[in-house]
Amino acid sequence: MTPGENDERRFWQAHDSVEYMNWSEAETVVLPVLKPSTKSISLRPVAGVHTGAAQAAGAQA
Repeated sequence: MTPGENDERRFWQAHDSVEYMNWSEAETVVLPVLKPSTKSISLRPVAGVHTGAAQAAGAQA
């Protein structure tokens, strides 16, 4: 895990995503080839979502 991932993990542990994302516009995603694992993965949202959340997070910091 990178230092940036640690920062992001701490941020989301302290904040509710509802403050940054409109979940009523969320789409269901099916990932049929995933296999059970105990390894951590990182999911990256589309650029616009990430940028908006990052800007909002920076504004509150």
